[in-house]
Amino acid sequence: MNVYSKAMGKSMRTLYDLHADQIDENKSIKRETMHSIKYLHEFDREFQCATWGYPTEGAYYRDATSADSLLAIRIPTMCLHATDDPIACDEAVPYEEIKQTPWVVMCATSGGGHLSWFELGGGRWHSKPVSLVMPYFDGGLVC
Repeated sequence: MNVYSKAMGKSMRTLYDLHADQIDENKSIKRETMHSIKYLHEFDREFQCATWGYPTEGAYYRDATSADSLLAIRIPTMCLHATDDPIACDEAVPYEEIKQTPWVVMCATSGGGHLSWFELGGGRWHSKPVSLVMPYFDGGLVC
């Protein structure tokens, strides 16, 4: 929280300042509150909830999750997840739903962070599993 969430909170304040004239047209957003934001969840509480009518940031996060849509997938889909992801935390991954659908295969790695999976030399390996697994797709697998 003190690294990513704080950095994102600062970034959101900067974006707010760049677009304050347009954002301030939404009277449910308070300029003084936007300038006191320190963390991303505070931004979500003050901006996202005010904009979209959510009572709390938790309600916003629950509505934004793809877990409820997972069982409706009807095309072969591969999910790649890093258990050390600070944003899409492992506790929120719908492992049981993935096991129930023949349309989804899941690969969870112990490392990778958020959108990373870097190789030595700076490349990223995340596209390789897709080209290896998808031709042999048998859904519901969690590796």
